[in-house]
Amino acid sequence: MVEITEYIQFMGFNSKNKNMYLVSREAPTPQEKSITKSLPYQQGSLDFSMLLGERVFDMREIRYEFIIFNSIYSDRKIAEQKIKQDLMIHGQQKLYDTHDASYYWLAKCKSVEVENDHRFNKLKAIITFECYP
Repeated sequence: MVEITEYIQFMGFNSKNKNMYLVSREAPTPQEKSITKSLPYQQGSLDFSMLLGERVFDMREIRYEFIIFNSIYSDRKIAEQKIKQDLMIHGQQKLYDTHDASYYWLAKCKSVEVENDHRFNKLKAIITFECYP
């Protein structure tokens, strides 16, 4: 098997230790909070978005897709339950991602979606975190 080089770590959960191969990572730019007001008898509108001197953003959503290969059905079911238990129990904590080795996100796990592939004996887990921008 190929060595796992990209993984995430969240509290006691470490995707590398669970033999989860990272397939994709989606970390789009968060939506900027826009506060504008149109006043009667004034042209255009007023933008209060940078009232404090900096841009302000909504929470960011980061989505990971992992695959566990060559796993029998009973092991896949145990892995599914363990992944959900390890991630969903915690509130906002530090999420480490080897993609951004020097940083971490303040995050909480929003969802864990799992697909069992009986034909090829693999488990796909889609994990979504809600992160501080």
